[in-house]
Amino acid sequence: MRASSSTILIFLISTTMLVIVALDIAGSGFLPALPESIRVLNLPSILLVVGGVLLATAISHPPDVLREGLPYLTRILSHSGFNESTRTVDVARVMEWQQMMRQNRLKTRNQLAEELEHTFEGYLFGLLSTNYGAEDIRRLGEAKLRHRADQLVRCADMFGDMSRFAPAFGMLGTLIGLIQMLGTFDSISELGQGLSFALMTTLYGIVMANTLFGPLESKIRNVAMADEARDRMMLEGILQIHEGVQPLLVFDTLMANQSGLGIETMPGGNGGQIG
Repeated sequence: MRASSSTILIFLISTTMLVIVALDIAGSGFLPALPESIRVLNLPSILLVVGGVLLATAISHPPDVLREGLPYLTRILSHSGFNESTRTVDVARVMEWQQMMRQNRLKTRNQLAEELEHTFEGYLFGLLSTNYGAEDIRRLGEAKLRHRADQLVRCADMFGDMSRFAPAFGMLGTLIGLIQMLGTFDSISELGQGLSFALMTTLYGIVMANTLFGPLESKIRNVAMADEARDRMMLEGILQIHEGVQPLLVFDTLMANQSGLGIETMPGGNGGQIG
């Protein structure tokens, strides 16, 4: 095994957060006191939960999953780009590609492979430019779409772990707060500080797990399933174009796949991305 720079960076950031919390609990006054109006934002509690979750995640998941998954934190309020209009656009695009292929097969497949270079469809048109047969293209296409879906599932698994880590570190903060309270019965102010820390960390752990990490896990899994279903539909359509199937049969096949592959409520025109 080999450590990566991104894992080391996250490890250092999360460890720094935990050290700051430890120093503040020890009475160093390292963290500034917040105004009474926003006292619900207990900085030591937040740092303990966030730092602990980042530390556990960096240890348990490889760096590429962290790089792919953490940006989804900024998309918690966004939704999948799948809708009825984009489903219609997908079918229309395939039918347009078929017409272009019937007019000039070589030029069209090279042109589409270049224009759609970073998409699943572009990958398939690139395969059409080779000497692979239909079954070889199907096998490679299915391997590609499974890989794309697996990448999202790995990100979902990471957020699933984070949703379990957060309450655990919340409970850790509660234990630390209770220990602090037991040692400060002679000081009402320090007793209240320990009680606040004990309750706030549990609160933050539960809130983060159930309003951020858990919902993101479910969202990414749903996108992965819909994305894979859409890719399978596009694979079938492009293969039928390659084999010279009649336009009406291609259209009917695409429509049957849309209803049969479970994408009626989440069809896609953007490759399954959250936008």
